[in-house]
Amino acid sequence: MAAHVRGGVPHGGAAGRVQNDLERPFRDSIVTNLVKLVDVMPRLNVTGDAELELLTEQVRASLLVDPAELRESESVRAETAIKAAMISGEMSAYMGGYRVAAAG
Repeated sequence: MAAHVRGGVPHGGAAGRVQNDLERPFRDSIVTNLVKLVDVMPRLNVTGDAELELLTEQVRASLLVDPAELRESESVRAETAIKAAMISGEMSAYMGGYRVAAAG
């Protein structure tokens, strides 16, 4: 199931986890795994697709946030979650229609 928006805020999947999991410990690995993905994406773009390059840059600019900021700031979490949901929707075409699965 895809991440969905409720009250203007995305819920579900990674976007929802960043926004909603205040009770559970935030893992820095969410950000470090994203850094690894952004680092490998250009090498996976074997056709030189300009749209995929743009998406890579969007991820780099919008989602590579200091884990401490995500942990401490509700507004940074909310902003990042919204951006993550938007980028996930754009990237779904490159993932065979796959979208971020809803949590729980």
